[in-house]
Formats: sequence, structure tokens, C-alpha cells
Amino acid sequence: MPSPEVLERFIARVESNHHAEAIEEFYTADASMQENDAAPRVGRDALVANERKVLARMKSVKSTCVRPVFVSGDRVVVRWIFEFETLDGRAIHMEELAYQRWEGDRVAEEKFFYDPKVRPMLQLRPNCECCDRDLPPESTEAMICSFECTFCRPCVESKLKGRCPNCGGELVSRPRRPAEKLAKNPASTQRVFKPQGCAGTTE
Repeated sequence: MPSPEVLERFIARVESNHHAEAIEEFYTADASMQENDAAPRVGRDALVANERKVLARMKSVKSTCVRPVFVSGDRVVVRWIFEFETLDGRAIHMEELAYQRWEGDRVAEEKFFYDPKVRPMLQLRPNCECCDRDLPPESTEAMICSFECTFCRPCVESKLKGRCPNCGGELVSRPRRPAEKLAKNPASTQRVFKPQGCAGTTE
């Protein structure tokens, strides 16, 4: 079970918005995270990469631990409140319970319980990272990986061979958001152009 001092240091790290660093410092190498009933992510490196990817989409984050924190042996339950502002200006209020199993002074398993409706929507990026081609939200040529890296279909088929050059994951067709939903949940205007990442993938 975690010592009170370690648990307080962990909470302070998260409240200072050093989320990825908290994982690096306080999670086991093979730790897992699960969000509601989604498949768990496994491995500290993967957890850190995912955390950095999420935070890169945010302009600001405020993290608050709602006390008391419940501890019973190696089980810990923390209630968190997060206030996000996305890069495109949307404000997101999110409350969750984190149910953790600790091994000594490190988290080995964690499951989050929250209302999935408050999660940030899929980021509809406006261009292909490889060639900078415009990809409006209604485009049928946009393809994405699980981290929302975005490419046009010709680049995916001719250069990338179906794999994201950033994470190595598969690239699939990006779903189109209904027009009536775009008014309240607009596409991103932030362009990502990294042709150097695609250069080594050509044959």
C-alpha cells in the first residue's frame, strides 16, 4: 500500500498539471489504465504517450483532488475534477473517480469512471500532415490513427502504407460529423504539417 507521504506527492504532482510526469514517477512499468468499459491501455510508456497526446490538444488544464481520498490496503479511490480549455476554445468540465491498485509505492492498475458524454470530441484536423492538403470535416479522403493524426488517403496509400508515421498504428477513414453538430462542435483550425515524418516512409 502507498505511504501517506507518497500518496500526497502523487496528488500534488497531478494537481500541478504534471500528468505525464506523475505517471512516469508513480506507476509501475507494466501499469494499466482503463476508462469506463473501454479496453485498458497497458505499459507505462504507452500511458505517458497517450497522456502527452491528450494534453497537447489543450490550451489549459486545472486539476483538483476532492478530498477525502479513500485508502484500504493497496486500494485507493480518488475523486478528481478537471477543467479543460481545448485549443479551439471549448471549455470542458469533467468529474471522475479513479480506482487504483498500488504495488508498494506505485500504481499498478487504474480504472476511471466518468460520464463519457463530457469527453472531448474527436478532433477534426483541417489538413494532411504529409502534404498539407485541405481536409474539411465533410471530406471522405481524411484518414486518422487512434491519436487523431490526420492524413489524406493518397498519402496513406502511396507513402504510409496504412500506418501512422508517428505512432505506428493503423490509419482508418475519419468519421464525418453531422452538419447540425458542427455548429456547436466545430472542426479544429490548427494545422499540423510534418512532411519530414513522411519522407522516410516512401519506397
